[in-house]
Amino acid sequence: MRSFFLGHDLFASDVAWISALIYFGDWRLSGTRTPPRHLIDYANLVQALDPDFKPIYDWINTTYINARKNPQMQDLHTVTDFLERGMERFPLDSEFPYMAGSNYVGYSKQRSPRERLEEIARAIGYYERASLLDGCRPMLPFTLGYFYKRRRALVAQIDGDVSVDDALSRTQQRDFLKDVFL
Repeated sequence: MRSFFLGHDLFASDVAWISALIYFGDWRLSGTRTPPRHLIDYANLVQALDPDFKPIYDWINTTYINARKNPQMQDLHTVTDFLERGMERFPLDSEFPYMAGSNYVGYSKQRSPRERLEEIARAIGYYERASLLDGCRPMLPFTLGYFYKRRRALVAQIDGDVSVDDALSRTQQRDFLKDVFL
């Protein structure tokens, strides 16, 4: 595409962005249940041509996940990997790690407790990362508190009991929240 537009990457990026919107819109209007296969391809193209185009990161995060009725772990990793590139490009923007953490919320009913624990660990990691940045969402301490509690419950479910390490973990979590938010 670059050679076609003779080095006018921003213009080519705009054309790719418009094409991506049309592609997704056509899929939505078609009523088909099969998720659109090329959303990530469009997003990769736009990002390669203009890595500073912030809307592409939020757009792919929203459309890719919502186009799937029950996203699988690989779907979550695909879109989170894309968001990781946004985090590298915009390291001070708290929205990228917040979106990545949110990808692991609410899709795990059909998963085993160990898989849910892995999802929660990922969510906590991204939420903690977001909490260290200026402009993080004000409800983030409460969200983190919920996930710490949920993680403890899953560990107890898996192990059959809450271990001594969990008590230490609670102290570390409380100290983290105090340091960041107080």
